[in-house]
Amino acid sequence: MFGSGRDHGIFEIKKNEWKDNLLSLSDLLDNRKERILNTIRNSEELRGGAIERLEKARARLRKVEIEADQF
Repeated sequence: MFGSGRDHGIFEIKKNEWKDNLLSLSDLLDNRKERILNTIRNSEELRGGAIERLEKARARLRKVEIEADQF
């Protein structure tokens, strides 16, 4: 089926190389996915902090506008 035993051995080596390469690719993709998810989480945290600071700044601005209107 595969020819000589030597040919069969080469086939097994190539199959193992493909398997190793696929596992390495899978690991790389998993790592990339994890980095992307961490970036998204960090961005969400930064966005939340920015919204909080913006709300505080708006509250201070309203307070200053009210004080300015009283003069």
